[in-house]
Amino acid sequence: MKNIESLIDLAGQHVKKIQANKADATACLADDILRSQLDDHDETTSFESIFGMFFNPSEDRLSIRRHTEIIVLEAWLRHPSRPHIIDFDSSSDKTTIFNPLKQAIIDTILPTQPWAKRLQSFAAEKSAVETSDEDDLRRLRLMNVAGLNLLSHLERIDPSSSGRAEQKLILSLTSCLVSFTDPREEWSSQEASELSHSLLNALLRLSRAEPQRFRSFVTVLLEQHVKALFAKTKNPAITSQGRKAIVVASTNYLINDPENELKPWKFHHVYVVTMFRWILENLDATSIEAHWPLLIPPLLALIDDASTLFKIRGCELLILFLTKVPSPLLERTGLGEVFQNALMPCLLYLPSLTPENESTAILETTYEALFALNRQLFPGHKHRRSRIKGFDKLVRDGIFKGYAHAGENVRIAELLVKKMTDLVNEMGIDSAKHLKVKPSLPPSPGPKKLDLVFPDDNFKAYNTFALTSIVRAICDGIPSPAQGVSSRY
Repeated sequence: MKNIESLIDLAGQHVKKIQANKADATACLADDILRSQLDDHDETTSFESIFGMFFNPSEDRLSIRRHTEIIVLEAWLRHPSRPHIIDFDSSSDKTTIFNPLKQAIIDTILPTQPWAKRLQSFAAEKSAVETSDEDDLRRLRLMNVAGLNLLSHLERIDPSSSGRAEQKLILSLTSCLVSFTDPREEWSSQEASELSHSLLNALLRLSRAEPQRFRSFVTVLLEQHVKALFAKTKNPAITSQGRKAIVVASTNYLINDPENELKPWKFHHVYVVTMFRWILENLDATSIEAHWPLLIPPLLALIDDASTLFKIRGCELLILFLTKVPSPLLERTGLGEVFQNALMPCLLYLPSLTPENESTAILETTYEALFALNRQLFPGHKHRRSRIKGFDKLVRDGIFKGYAHAGENVRIAELLVKKMTDLVNEMGIDSAKHLKVKPSLPPSPGPKKLDLVFPDDNFKAYNTFALTSIVRAICDGIPSPAQGVSSRY
């Protein structure tokens, strides 16, 4: 036990260095421990006695002490001889030790309030994040990787332990692992993503082999996590069945409720958005229809949120959703119009009211979502006229209005010209009607400003490309004398 106590001291010093930005990898600690401490291990030290020293329920799960415990236990199990000296009297003894340990790790690394605070700081102003908060988050990020490594070690020691666990623990473990599958998340990384995917594949191997069992499992995740956390974020435009509401209900009863109570998915349980993405990625068209009432409210809640960060996530998830949903289902439920009404206001998140970087990000994603929605609502030649009508609306209420309000901003102007090019390519000859429109546009950015921002004349190049696309579309749409005049005209 003396060695373990010295490991705890060593780990505590290392964690403090991480927080002070003087150490940047948990692996460095593990290597030091393996070289200097674990080679001289005491084989009489049992796993039960080691675990008994850690994870005091009354301890702050985000404390340096908890971080230290995870690192020490992970390093202790990492030692080559360790799995061979862990001995239990029966499989029930393993379950008694392993399952509480897994739950303690889950409770520690599941992304919640500290990361929600981080996202709120990003949404307000990135520079507003306190240095001390950055230090804490750096430490927590490394603790997450150590926790996932620890779960991986436990799985290798007893591969069947997760299968013997209660449904509640399996759901908790899945929720935790899913939270780290996207390496773009603040609390995740490429390493954390790879570890979580590997553990998920092992955990859900049996469920995936039986489609009905997997669908039931996803349903439980949707009901117990996604639906529960989005339940208070009401949208009057839809019914409880996820269809367009004929009569828009009043939401006055929610006005006095604090936003953090209405949106726990935004202010505390931020992992649920990543979970929702994973669920959408793993549903097929049949499952989408079966889970329809559980999927629509979260999509609209994210798109309608005031934060551009969550709006962008909502648009990304809608694009993913539209790749799975059958076109007749969108038409039958009337949600095409609901989604369009939610997305169109995002096109007016323009400078100077919206910071330039946020504006370009949300415009890019919103246009892509609207393109995808229009294509999915009106697929094929049969619905071409309706599809063109939708693109016409995008030109008038998106491109022209955006340019009129923020055309002097070079980056916004460049993005709008690119999107106009995409629209022309979608519409073909039908885009020619907009040549006669002369919107109230601001003066073009001057050459000096262009030279400062785009020394390689990107903006001029995009303008030229857009004009070329228009000319090509018009020429392609004019029938030759041999062809005669198409019935389309």
